[in-house]
Amino acid sequence: MALLGSPGLALWALAVACPGGGRDGVAPTDPTDTGTPCSDSLSDWQTVGQRVLHTWCTPCHSTKIAVELRQGAPVGVNFDTYELVFPWAERIRQRASIRVDMPPSGGVSKADRAALAEWVECGAVGTIVPPILDACDTPSVVSGNVAGEDLSCAEDVGVTVEGSLVLERDADVSCVCAVSGDVRTEGASSVDLTRLVTIGGALSVQGAAIERFEAGALLSAGTVEVSGVAALHTLNLADLRTATEVVIADAPALPEVRLEELAEVTRSVRLEHIGQADPVSLPRLATIGGDYILRDIPRTTVLIATHTTTSIGGSLIIEGLDNLAHVDDFSELLSIGDDLVVRNTGVASMHGFHRLVTVGGSVIVEGNGGLGSAHGLADLVSVGGDFVIQNNALFFEFESLVFLTDVGGDFVIKNHPVLVEVPTFKGLTSIGGDFEFTGNLQMADAVALELAGRANVGGTIIISGNAPP
Repeated sequence: MALLGSPGLALWALAVACPGGGRDGVAPTDPTDTGTPCSDSLSDWQTVGQRVLHTWCTPCHSTKIAVELRQGAPVGVNFDTYELVFPWAERIRQRASIRVDMPPSGGVSKADRAALAEWVECGAVGTIVPPILDACDTPSVVSGNVAGEDLSCAEDVGVTVEGSLVLERDADVSCVCAVSGDVRTEGASSVDLTRLVTIGGALSVQGAAIERFEAGALLSAGTVEVSGVAALHTLNLADLRTATEVVIADAPALPEVRLEELAEVTRSVRLEHIGQADPVSLPRLATIGGDYILRDIPRTTVLIATHTTTSIGGSLIIEGLDNLAHVDDFSELLSIGDDLVVRNTGVASMHGFHRLVTVGGSVIVEGNGGLGSAHGLADLVSVGGDFVIQNNALFFEFESLVFLTDVGGDFVIKNHPVLVEVPTFKGLTSIGGDFEFTGNLQMADAVALELAGRANVGGTIIISGNAPP
């Protein structure tokens, strides 16, 4: 299974990766008709075609990828081998170097695009090589639950477990291709499941003994739980695409969290108490049915490529990320079903969430000691719960929010000794709970009175401890 060369780019292809774009491929043009000087070209399938296409395309355009995991790549358009690529070569050139619209999110270097174009223009030179059969193409079947030490793995053997796989001690399980039930570590210290592609049930990596877990080809699983793993220093789930739930928690030695192909999680994603992790990278995570929690990851400085997230069904909580410098992304996020919380972080600016329209619960920004300015939430219209900005000691500038019309609960701007600018909240018409504007030492009460006067306040208006008249 090909691994991506850079975050967020498990791509449909350089060529025909858009639904409806498929047609009968046309062979490359005759190099004598292109005017391209090919006499000195060393481009061939091995040096260029395979290298580029297998980096950017086969994570979706492959015979080994199930239909539901192809991310829209047309069935039957596969780039595993030279003979599969050749009929599409000219189409590849058009999309990669003429229209330059594949992959949709970019990322391919100009040098790679030029090299691919040269290869095609010079005849798409290559040699048809008989395919090497993978042992997982014709695996043997083991019925029922099985312990890892009871498997007999050999280099040319593939195994499907029709039950659960339990790893109570270190064992050779490198032949396992699929497990219909659960996979559980219950005492093993090092696990190598590099052929494993699917888990029908849950993946549970737990226990004080586990130090290394490798399942880099795994595409799908139910609940993925990696927790209580004090000694874990290596976690490879590089190709995981879909899961019911993902929990990585209480992993103090884990140096990074990279789930760079994960696109959809039915329930929640929870990353908590990971003391050494930097970076945290989930560049393709688009849809989260439940909560998205990032808590107590003190060393991480950046959340990589959060611009892919479009919806979060539950809460988004960013808390206890002491070295996180900015929350400037989540640029495609449209809705949060419950709360948006940014609490006790190191962020200096909060300029993201530009397309977020609705928050079903509360918006809470508090205890961020270095937060100086916020210019985000430009399109926010509705907050179902409380709207609370409080206890951010260096907060001096707060803009945007011109479209916010209603807050279902309390509206609180509180305890900012250097705050000198707040939004006008021109569209705000309804506050279901209290209005509180207190402890903002540079802001006059008149500003607060004007804000309160714009809306129908259902509770109590509290204005005190601000700048003296």
